Amino acid sequence: MLPPRRPKTRKPPRQRKVSRVCLPHRKWVVREFGCAGCGAFGTDDEPLQAAHLRLQTGGGMSLKPSDRWVLPLCAKCHTGEQHQKGERTFWDRRDLNPKSICEALARQSPHWPKLREMP
Repeated sequence: MLPPRRPKTRKPPRQRKVSRVCLPHRKWVVREFGCAGCGAFGTDDEPLQAAHLRLQTGGGMSLKPSDRWVLPLCAKCHTGEQHQKGERTFWDRRDLNPKSICEALARQSPHWPKLREMP
């Protein structure tokens, strides 16, 4: 005779994991707009880069923010100033609100339905 069987327990429903990546949006941002820092447009030799905004967007020391918080920067502004001098200093010197720029870009994006779900 078999031993008694353990009663089945219901597992809690899985929470759907929201992706933080939208490569088509990144490409759209760097192709359609100029540098948010200096206004330069990308060239074949020096294309613009998709820079992630970390200030107040859910990014941290080891966590890159979602692609909802991306904006175009040239290499000089992105690696030369934003990363070297610090993000807050970079935007304060230009008297710009990068979070509002990212929000406006995300809402205009053809990929807004996917971006809307991102943190």
